[in-house]
Amino acid sequence: AKGGYGAGSTTATITESLTTDITTSPISVSRKLLTGTLNLQNSSDNSGATIQLTGTNIPSTTTDENGNFTLYGVGSGNYQLQITKSGYVTQTIPLAITSDDGYSMPYTVEMTQSLGFLSGIVSIGKTDNSGITVTIENTSYSTTTNAIGAWSISLPIGEYNNSILFTSTNYDTSTYTDDFNISASQTTSVP
Repeated sequence: AKGGYGAGSTTATITESLTTDITTSPISVSRKLLTGTLNLQNSSDNSGATIQLTGTNIPSTTTDENGNFTLYGVGSGNYQLQITKSGYVTQTIPLAITSDDGYSMPYTVEMTQSLGFLSGIVSIGKTDNSGITVTIENTSYSTTTNAIGAWSISLPIGEYNNSILFTSTNYDTSTYTDDFNISASQTTSVP
């Protein structure tokens, strides 16, 4: 069998001194496939994740908008399925495929966003600075300060050019307008 395909066979009757045409009985072979689906956290478009079997010569593929993927030429064996996408935590999944008839992953792979933290301290000139609302403008990300005015928000990695708004009852809203960058598993502090 050719690599990436299952074995096939056909039956032909061979008669002495005659040419036997086997094109009338084509051999059917199936491609060895690995299929699956993934879901990108907080995204309705699941396309663009790279799927590969590490340590093999099997070409990688990318997911479609529904998160579906297919790798061709995957026979029985032990593999490491690696899934990567910028802004998401890379996943490596061990697979033991026991058949040459193809394999469909029995569950949807959930890809979580890579997160970092934005933190700071704000004061309104009181002993107790708790309850000040800290909001990243034009997002749903918000938190409140503790008694010393400290705050922290978990955010997806990336560069932000959104203002940070500080609001408290009976006080004018204060705004921080500098851009900030969030890196995976890192804390970015703002004044």
